[in-house]
Amino acid sequence: MDNVKIIEASEQNLDSLIAFLSRADIDNMFQLPLSKRKTSISDRVYNHYEHGSWLLLLDLDKVIGCRAVLYDAEEDVAEFSTFAVDPSYAGKGLGSMLYKYSIDFVKERYNPKKIKVDSWTGNAVAEHLAYKFGFKKADEYDDPGKRPDGMKTVVYELEVK
Repeated sequence: MDNVKIIEASEQNLDSLIAFLSRADIDNMFQLPLSKRKTSISDRVYNHYEHGSWLLLLDLDKVIGCRAVLYDAEEDVAEFSTFAVDPSYAGKGLGSMLYKYSIDFVKERYNPKKIKVDSWTGNAVAEHLAYKFGFKKADEYDDPGKRPDGMKTVVYELEVK
């Protein structure tokens, strides 16, 4: 893991990020898979890039993980989205590393009053990481178009200020 690092994506990284998120094993980690949502993976990547930041977990120059970071200045709230780590790197603490880095990144960049992250019912990994880093469950609701029938979106929040 000596070659693993986290960077803030530049425009030059976006094609690699799209290719990473388009891999079947990554795409199918999401409930609903990103490829089955109204917004294409490419549009999602560029939209999040234009309205926030992408943090990339790299092994040398290969994308092995990502997290989108968005900020609403009016509400003074940062939001995390699209968190994924290559399953072949599972169990090495890289998800925790990216999670912690994301929190530190938004605190330094935006100093928000709150950080939000959403997931879905039954996502034990997301729930574990949220609680590990001090997030509390704030809401749970039906989210058609983003979640399959019978699965709810779960929102976790971390008070910063």
